Amino acid sequence: MAQIPQAPSGVFSSLFHSLISAAAFHLRNLLDGSPKYHKIGLQHRAKALHALNTSIGLVTPARPEQYTVYITSMLALVTIDTITGEDSDFPVHLRGCRQLQKLQLNCQLIDGPARQVNSISQFLSLLTRTTTYDPEPRSPKIDCDVLKSIHFDVHDWSIEYMYGITPTLGNLLKRTCQTAERLSFYQGQNIPMPLLETCTAIENRLLSWNIDSETLHLMGPKEQTMREIVHCQARAFHSAIAIFYYRTIEPSRPVNLERYVETIWKNLKRAEDLKDEYLAGEKRAAPMSWPAFIAACEASDREPWVEWWERVQGYALGNFTRQWRTIREIWSIMDENKNVGSWREALRQSGKLVLPI
Repeated sequence: MAQIPQAPSGVFSSLFHSLISAAAFHLRNLLDGSPKYHKIGLQHRAKALHALNTSIGLVTPARPEQYTVYITSMLALVTIDTITGEDSDFPVHLRGCRQLQKLQLNCQLIDGPARQVNSISQFLSLLTRTTTYDPEPRSPKIDCDVLKSIHFDVHDWSIEYMYGITPTLGNLLKRTCQTAERLSFYQGQNIPMPLLETCTAIENRLLSWNIDSETLHLMGPKEQTMREIVHCQARAFHSAIAIFYYRTIEPSRPVNLERYVETIWKNLKRAEDLKDEYLAGEKRAAPMSWPAFIAACEASDREPWVEWWERVQGYALGNFTRQWRTIREIWSIMDENKNVGSWREALRQSGKLVLPI
């Protein structure tokens, strides 16, 4: 960390203003849309963007010590978007993270902080890919090494700590998403055998996964309540991956997805109940919402999801409000147009960008 001060001062200024902006917008949410804090949030967000834009061109592959602080500053801007729930700038910031990662690809960045921010930015980019309604097609070249590659290192516990899931589940979603993107090249054509084998391998892994096979590193044996909350989140995430798999890789296959929807609801409800009972007040942390977004969009019985999404509005996160509004719009599109075959098609028609976190 001693090398970080070599980064241009503008990036530190961007971080400073991003933190103030995020805090101001959070206070605005808690205080019924306070105009005072809304104005402060806008002012400091503008200063954060300006400071980052004036310094971003100064980072070079020859100075990898700058990497962590630059990625962190971009992720701080994503945080502002999740708190406000009013903007769609997060794809731009995450694209900036990916470009910087490519720039530094051949540099030695293997230190703790760099791995952590890398994992966080990659995970957020991955979730964004699952809800984009116009995904960028990936190369049709079948590269088995790419499809089998590890995205989240088993020794990097960042996503477990931040989002309550394991690297195993993160890699399983990554592989599902990559495979679905490659399949988009073969509409009405014969699918190459290596890609079909990859699909089968993913499904087998989904069907064989069990929470007991996972190792949680960040909690001791005495932290039973928190462990159960993480178990609930992981089980919900796994079922959401299954829904995503069947909706993107085998959309025409007759599979009962409602059982996955029910599993997600039971586990996410259980997690919130445990928080109410044992972790009330300042220790209460907002859930990672991707499984709830996927399940609510898929559900035929929507009432439990109305209850769940109304319940989590108490966290005062603008991104939860944005997701809930988008889900209701998806439901409306599907109800009004029976030719819309899935929530993914309805999301495309809505034109909404969602970061389900």
